[in-house]
Amino acid sequence: MPSIEIKILLLIVVAACVYLFISEIRRGCRAVRLIGWVKDNHPKEWNALPWTARRISRVGGLGLLLKRRMISDRYFIAKYKAIKPFQKDQIIAYAVAFGALALVGLGVKSGYWHW
Repeated sequence: MPSIEIKILLLIVVAACVYLFISEIRRGCRAVRLIGWVKDNHPKEWNALPWTARRISRVGGLGLLLKRRMISDRYFIAKYKAIKPFQKDQIIAYAVAFGALALVGLGVKSGYWHW
């Protein structure tokens, strides 16, 4: 039976993964709505993007529109900025999950905790 420290750290990893999953869904929903708005209001700019940006990396396509200044609409900029905090939160959640797994590995490898 694993020690209590390992159980706690693994629960932290699971919580971070669940948070990542939920935030990715929320980020994707906001991105899909914004992509629909861009397709309706700026179809020429959307179709000017590379195929991969339109089909595979859709959030990246939105970023390209902003980076290349193809769309300077205030609504678009505000909605895109509403998607950005999810990306920052996901980086933090990845770091927490990786850190907790690293601690479990170090603790087991060094013999402090038993599996």
